[in-house]
Amino acid sequence: MSLRTVIPELGVASIERSVAFYREVLGFQFSTRHEEEGGVGEGQRGAGWACIKSGSVRMYLHQSRAAADPAGAAQRACVKLWFRPVNLEELHHRLLAKGFPVTELTCTSHGTRECSLPDPDGYTVCLQEFLFDLAEAPPD
Repeated sequence: MSLRTVIPELGVASIERSVAFYREVLGFQFSTRHEEEGGVGEGQRGAGWACIKSGSVRMYLHQSRAAADPAGAAQRACVKLWFRPVNLEELHHRLLAKGFPVTELTCTSHGTRECSLPDPDGYTVCLQEFLFDLAEAPPD
């Protein structure tokens, strides 16, 4: 058996806020939304989920009361989402210019250059590029 892809689903406090973040940071576009009965907070739409996409990459955002609970922040900080943008340096400069709390670009001992920033719910968004030709890269 082999797999074709993986699609993460993140619990979020606000779908609108998360869609805006991933659009601004990584160019994701809104794809689909499903509303469930009942809201999760004052001024927010009902609970439910949304799909966002960028090229062949998809993510689901699930809005729930549990995701808005500050008690889960430490667990969310342990979740890392790794993305490989087309031009990491350009993206890094753009995020810094817009005031995002992105870390400095660093080279790793395993042949990558990386930086990271938190998303609105505390998940860690990691941005990475290989420092060598992918044909020579170890398998993912």
